[in-house]
Amino acid sequence: MQHFFKQSIARRVSLVVGLVCLLGSLSGLGWMTIQVKNDSLLQAQSSLKIATGALLTGFSAFDQGTKTHPMNELVGELMSLQQDVVLIRIFDRHGRIVWSQDADEPGKKVSADLLSRLRSGRNAVHARPDSQTLSTLRQIRAQARCLHCHAQRSSASVGSLLGGIQMEVSHAQQSDKIAGYQSLLFVISLLMVAFVAAMTVLIVRRKIGRPLNRIMRAVDAAQDGNFLGRIKVNSRDEMGSLAEKVNDLLADLTDMQATKLDTDIELNVAQRELQLKEQLEQQNRLIEKTNRKLTRRLNDLALLFDVNHALAATLDLNQLLEQITLKISSTLEFQEFTILLADPRQKQLIIRSTLNEKARGKVNRAVDSLRGIYTNAFRTKKTVMEADLAELSLEGEDKELLPTQGCFLSIPLQNKSQVLGLLNFVRAKDHAFSRQPVKLLTSVAQQAAMVILNAQLYQEKVDMSVTDELTKLANRRLLRTRLELEWNRARRYESPMSLLMVDIDHFKRYNDRNGHLLGDKVLQGVARILESNTRSIDTVARFGGEEFVVILPGQDKQTAQAVADKLRQTVSGGNFPRTDSQPAGNLTISVGIAAYPDDADDPQVLLNRCDLALYASKRGGRDRTVAFEAKLEQMAEEHRQELLAKKSRKRRRKRRPRSKADSPTKD
Repeated sequence: MQHFFKQSIARRVSLVVGLVCLLGSLSGLGWMTIQVKNDSLLQAQSSLKIATGALLTGFSAFDQGTKTHPMNELVGELMSLQQDVVLIRIFDRHGRIVWSQDADEPGKKVSADLLSRLRSGRNAVHARPDSQTLSTLRQIRAQARCLHCHAQRSSASVGSLLGGIQMEVSHAQQSDKIAGYQSLLFVISLLMVAFVAAMTVLIVRRKIGRPLNRIMRAVDAAQDGNFLGRIKVNSRDEMGSLAEKVNDLLADLTDMQATKLDTDIELNVAQRELQLKEQLEQQNRLIEKTNRKLTRRLNDLALLFDVNHALAATLDLNQLLEQITLKISSTLEFQEFTILLADPRQKQLIIRSTLNEKARGKVNRAVDSLRGIYTNAFRTKKTVMEADLAELSLEGEDKELLPTQGCFLSIPLQNKSQVLGLLNFVRAKDHAFSRQPVKLLTSVAQQAAMVILNAQLYQEKVDMSVTDELTKLANRRLLRTRLELEWNRARRYESPMSLLMVDIDHFKRYNDRNGHLLGDKVLQGVARILESNTRSIDTVARFGGEEFVVILPGQDKQTAQAVADKLRQTVSGGNFPRTDSQPAGNLTISVGIAAYPDDADDPQVLLNRCDLALYASKRGGRDRTVAFEAKLEQMAEEHRQELLAKKSRKRRRKRRPRSKADSPTKD
């Protein structure tokens, strides 16, 4: 049976579909059967309660002639309506049967359990576990019209227990009907499953089997050497795509066969030229071996050319790493490898790109370059290969990044004497790297090292063009670009934006007394404080000299005031050398604030007004924060007029002619 289904996809699919349908049908059938049985049982219980209630009501009838209740007539009428009644008993409160459907039972006593249930009032309907019957027990209590008879026999009063009625009803007939319906539904389910399986076989055979047979015939013909046959494509689905791919493969094989024929002709010519030489067979083997080497070499050169062409297409480091990953994973067919680049500032290796499952969650993580097998090639500047990892005792990061078995190859990305990083490869089998692949990967690593170095140099040049060389902050060029960007974003989303202009107080005096080298350290320290006490989305730039500008997108003037005060306090409490030479005994800054949309509707105007606020802070005594107000422009204009007047007076004094008394005398 297993062999029968293995021979055809259609049979296996139909088997799976049939089993799923059968399980679904059986589950639904079982659930429906349980529901019908429960409904039937509930209906039988309801009928039993109604019949018992009818008998209790019948006690209101009394035959004056016989001085008894007409139970035979009532039971006969009830059984004509309820034909599945099995047992009816009426007994007194002492358990003695007064009337029964069975003529032999009157005078006998019921069981102690039944009598206990009667006295406790447990009258619920319950099913007997040993048969398909339902049983109910109801109490008979005295009413006012019953006392004239029962009070003479016993001390009965209204509501006292006189006895009980027990009735049993069979529901076997309904169970048999349900079983019949269940069998019928089971047969219908089997027929439906068979129909679905047959339709599945037909559809799968038509849509999948026939196209696969055509493809198999074409492949068999190709195995026999006939590459000219083509598969007829009748659809655009996966089978049609597969047929097109096989046709393309056959076309490639045809081209290869033609190429082989040309090669054979060339080899025959070469053989004719070597007929006069001895050991023709050995020479032919030598030629074939040389051809194989040349073919491998040409393939390697072609691959290196493709890799070099792809890597030379960009100078962006991230795109370059993506291209290296793409080429290694697709062209060289490596599924597990990692690119690590050196961080010269921290003297460690960073995982920049990986296809390794263990290292996938550790991208941009630092790896210790001073110990371990994983970074050994970085330290030795030589290719490192561990043919069998199972023989090693891995510890630390090696245990995290390497599998417990397989082969490991690490090639340094080296340009002359500088090691830029590593290319680490892992294969699942031991001794999986032969000499030729290692040589090819080494050439790829050399090319990658050259383009990575070029990309890093290019990135350094780009960073230098927009970064202040001393403080490593954004320069005025990048500040202008970021200001325009944040200004446009604030206008588009109608959000606030604030500017802080920071100036180091008495910085010229510090430079004059302590020298420019310490002054540069102070500039760098203030830059780091501004950078570390602002958000990552904020821009901190050196505006010129000892002035800095901070762009706070999304912050209003009140929040900017709090940020400026925090910066002033942090700088004031900073550890700077020789600050005792400053007037306040420590290094302080002055801050000016301007905000959009409160203070300006143009970015350049906003920057100018922030400068006015800084000017007001300096004139107000330094070491303070001043927010822009309209009156600051008037104060600045008055100060400008004063300066112009002073310059005018100086020019007039210089142009005034000297008197004779002031003219120099001749010796």
